[in-house]
Amino acid sequence: MNKFSKNYTISSNLVLCSFIIGLVIVFIRGLEDWGDILISGIFLCLRYFSVFLIKRRFTWAKYLLIILIAKNIHRLFNLETSPQFNTFAISLVILQIVITSVALFLIVKIPKLDLKKRLDINNKSSQ
Repeated sequence: MNKFSKNYTISSNLVLCSFIIGLVIVFIRGLEDWGDILISGIFLCLRYFSVFLIKRRFTWAKYLLIILIAKNIHRLFNLETSPQFNTFAISLVILQIVITSVALFLIVKIPKLDLKKRLDINNKSSQ
């Protein structure tokens, strides 16, 4: 197993943990109406679907992670301004944002850094 597949495996496991945290948030926060149920269901399905996309090394899964991070940031601001200020739910949303960001970092940055180091080594050895 090379470094790239290991990064994708770790990233998919992190997104799966983020999915489980999302389920916990739904049960803690509760759902008020059908619109809330529909939106939560769609984003939980997207998060679960992204686990398989990352595991299969689809490069466009990083855009799905960016959408999920943006939705979590929006949810964070909604929770802070809601009348039922729940500190535990807010900390779970922050944890979900951090986990998804680390998964995105593993997919995007680390393979490029490794490729740059490899190119530098090849250039030095050819001189």
